[in-house]
Amino acid sequence: MFGSFTVEEFIIIFSILYTIIINLLGIILMALDKRKARKNLYRISEKTLFKVSWLGGAAGVWFGMIQFKHKTLHRSFKYGVPLICLCNWLVLLGIGYFYIVYLPGSFI
Repeated sequence: MFGSFTVEEFIIIFSILYTIIINLLGIILMALDKRKARKNLYRISEKTLFKVSWLGGAAGVWFGMIQFKHKTLHRSFKYGVPLICLCNWLVLLGIGYFYIVYLPGSFI
């Protein structure tokens, strides 16, 4: 069905790739928005940055905030993005717990 992968292996690979890609997107968006802010160009909306955060890219957005010193003084970002990052991790832990408890032996 998924080539030479089992369904469980496919889910793990997809989850890892999704997490990497969405966090890279968060970093790239923060870098682009910082560049646009310096050049007084049309900016990436805060709504878009928060959407990426809620879709699993909060760690990337947070890293981008720190790395590019961007939006670190905005209270909504200063406290909101770390809180969303915590929510992202809790969701991942919850999914992992579900698979370990309710589907024992299916992954490892």
